[in-house]
Amino acid sequence: MQRWKIERFHYVLKSGCAIEKLQEGSMEKTTTLILMYSIIAGKILNMAYAGRLI
Repeated sequence: MQRWKIERFHYVLKSGCAIEKLQEGSMEKTTTLILMYSIIAGKILNMAYAGRLI
């Protein structure tokens, strides 16, 4: 069950947040953007799971 959640998390990062298209000049900016997108992806997944419970 946990593997499926991790795969969905990566799917949201890749498709929803287009994380593979990031091409920032510095490593700091890229790391910060990945962190922000990870938080957003987590919130999207939580909303999706909450919607299934209703």
